[in-house]
Amino acid sequence: MATPTAMNIEIKLPDRELYETCRGWIEQQGQQAIPYAALPPQGAVVFIDGTPICCGWLYITDGTCGVAMLHNVIANPAATPAIKAIAIKHGFRFIKQLGSLNCCTIILGSIADNKLLKLARRLGWNAETSQTTNVSLTL
Repeated sequence: MATPTAMNIEIKLPDRELYETCRGWIEQQGQQAIPYAALPPQGAVVFIDGTPICCGWLYITDGTCGVAMLHNVIANPAATPAIKAIAIKHGFRFIKQLGSLNCCTIILGSIADNKLLKLARRLGWNAETSQTTNVSLTL
């Protein structure tokens, strides 16, 4: 039996350079990325052994209603499913901490990838089954 190797896991707040990496993953999946200027400073990019594996941003309200919105959760398409799962778990935990630290009582969001959705459910996130379509308007 092979001995598992230790992984170096690091979480960074997204900056412009990391956005460009994540934007590439989003566009590879046929989705349109939100412009960098429209993204909040809160979010997470999870690295494993120095390689970015997943990212997501968290829009936090002004603190009066306790709501945050999770956006652009995406994983590096070149990563193995096992590595993606590890990174996503750490990313979701970090996003939850960000929400808690900002007095959020609920985080809303959408996930397009069914594997990410299954993992989110296993981590305690509720998934609506209604058929809705996300809409946006670029100004």
